[in-house]
Amino acid sequence: MKTRIIAFIFCSYLSASYAQTGYEIIVNLKNSKDTTAYLTYYQFDKTYIKDTCYVAKNRQFIFKGKTKLDTGIYSIVSQQKTIYFDFFIDEQNQKLEFKNEQEPNNILGLNVLNSPSQNNFIDYLKFVSNQIIKVVSVYTMHDGEKFL
Repeated sequence: MKTRIIAFIFCSYLSASYAQTGYEIIVNLKNSKDTTAYLTYYQFDKTYIKDTCYVAKNRQFIFKGKTKLDTGIYSIVSQQKTIYFDFFIDEQNQKLEFKNEQEPNNILGLNVLNSPSQNNFIDYLKFVSNQIIKVVSVYTMHDGEKFL
């Protein structure tokens, strides 16, 4: 009987340790001066703060939680309430690491170190940003003034 109880406890421990619980989002913003960042999410037409983080060593923001995040679109927001970048969370992407070697709010320097699907999403955002730059340059008037 003791052997069965020990085997049951051991199997329960193993299954609990292999199941991914919680979330961890590491954000490396090389040129950020912020000491606080927010993890926000969208729900219908509103934005809510899910987590707050204070800068760690090496200019890192580390957001951690014991339960999984709901699937959806999330943002990393500066202490001045400007959005650094958006990303998505699904069942498989609960532990992410973002790195930006350029200006913190410049999507063109952003990379995701451990998620190919996130990199595809970021590449799409970079493409859209480049297209906006091209459109703005086309709508430049002859005397050099820009208008939209």
